[in-house]
Amino acid sequence: MKRKTGYLLAFIIIVGLILLYSLVSSPGLRLGRRSVLFIPLKGELVERGPLNFFERMAMGKVVALYDVLSALDIARDDPKIRGVVFKISPLISGLAKLEEIRDAILRFRKDGKFVYVYLEIPGTKEYFLATAGNRIYLSPADELRITGIAYEVQFLRGFFDLVGVVPEFERIGKYKSAADVLTRRRMSPAHREMEEAVISSQFERVVSVIAKSREVTRDEVAKLIDEAPFLPKEAKKKHLIDGVIYPDGLRVLLQKKLSGEPQFVNFTDYLKVRSSVPLGIYPRIALIYAVGTIATGESSFVPLLGRVMGSETIRKEVKTAVRDREIKAIVLRVDSPGGSALASDLIWREIMLARKKKPVVISMSDVAASGGYYISSAASKIVAHRTTLTGSIGVLAGKFNMKKLYERLGVNKELVVRGEKAAMYTDYRGFTPKEKEALKRSIEAVYHNFISRVAEGRGMKPEKVDKIGRGRVYTGDEAKGIGLVDALGGLSRAIEIAKKEAGIPAEEKVELVIYPRKKGFWESLSAFTDGEVGLFREGFGIKLPPAIHSFSRERVFLFPLYLVTEKEVEK
Repeated sequence: MKRKTGYLLAFIIIVGLILLYSLVSSPGLRLGRRSVLFIPLKGELVERGPLNFFERMAMGKVVALYDVLSALDIARDDPKIRGVVFKISPLISGLAKLEEIRDAILRFRKDGKFVYVYLEIPGTKEYFLATAGNRIYLSPADELRITGIAYEVQFLRGFFDLVGVVPEFERIGKYKSAADVLTRRRMSPAHREMEEAVISSQFERVVSVIAKSREVTRDEVAKLIDEAPFLPKEAKKKHLIDGVIYPDGLRVLLQKKLSGEPQFVNFTDYLKVRSSVPLGIYPRIALIYAVGTIATGESSFVPLLGRVMGSETIRKEVKTAVRDREIKAIVLRVDSPGGSALASDLIWREIMLARKKKPVVISMSDVAASGGYYISSAASKIVAHRTTLTGSIGVLAGKFNMKKLYERLGVNKELVVRGEKAAMYTDYRGFTPKEKEALKRSIEAVYHNFISRVAEGRGMKPEKVDKIGRGRVYTGDEAKGIGLVDALGGLSRAIEIAKKEAGIPAEEKVELVIYPRKKGFWESLSAFTDGEVGLFREGFGIKLPPAIHSFSRERVFLFPLYLVTEKEVEK
């Protein structure tokens, strides 16, 4: 009885919080003639923000890339917004998302409006973004740490040997390194070759952008990176920044520039009262966010795992966009390292069907690799940033043999089976020779399917796809050179191409219809009780999210090197 009362009380509290959240009205906002948009960037940069109340609680404080881009593009045409001030603190993001913001800043500046950037503990990535502004400022007690970029790869085989776990994985692809971090103690020559090529490409992009922005040569920037970090006065002397001031000093500078007191407007408040285009007037383009690890079933957000791209959800959204006569084209925004081979193929099929009726353009974010590239290859056109990680056409499958660990813990398992391979995926023994052969046949079939899908979507011969595949990860710059990508740029470039493919004049505005849509109160509650964010179920303990169940059943995956962490050298 007490347990039921506790559940009821918890339910009432949750309902009350959601009702309160949904009833909060947008704040009033009156813009003066010295209005300045304020955009603070700190922490994790995600494609889209929380879609419901529970995601907001689970995700914590994040910055939504879509909101930043929308605010800049709307403010660009707003005569009351005189300029923008960015405060950039350490960011968790790939370079492609930062390039996306850079492009939006440069568009904003075209009409003569200003962008000032105030940096806080800046590293290479933060400075890379900051150089899109007119002027860059740093606090007197800070430091400019533009020391380069590095990939740190963590190999777990030694740990597994210590605890008594044997990883048994098969792969197809010389460069398919996801299994390597589990089965090896160090990089293979092919792995290092791939990582060296990727980091060289991204480093050259960073150097060239900084050189162009600060009006110095490429070699000068490379030399400065090797000399870094710099104290603020050194950074100013070397023309890397424009001033050394405290935050209140920035207000003084703006007072002089605007001939009066600036009115700072937070970009999130600004978006609540401003819209980009009137609804129902301009041609419509569907913008579908395909974000996260790919799995069968519905999309969800899983704490610790993050966003999961469900095949059923994406297929449903693509079908909806195809059936809507008002929608002239589809842009699929992909930010995914891959996942389930089955789910990837189901999404690929739906996109192939859609492109026969309407243009489908892919816009790649930080990562569109392995399964992420699989689904992208079905589109009419593919657009990637120069620093996007893509490709990784390869397959892996396997399991962990945990028998020794169980024995050390005093745990014993006994198997009762019917069927020679019924216990093929048990974690209490390794694969038998016949099971290993069956596993190899499975991944060979998936790899052949992967190649044929890319060949069909990209209009290539399978032999060429196989040659450039083999699990190798490319940057967008490299991918364009070998035919895996059609154009370089961000979301705005993809929308331009979609307009052209749909016969919409380049100068005409479009209305973006965004999927997945944000959920209302009852839908949020339904998602919660259905286990999308995890829930206690009486008698059975914790109900795992559907995505976890999906991965526990599927055994063949399309992943690149998913344990690589990009970080700056000094951190």
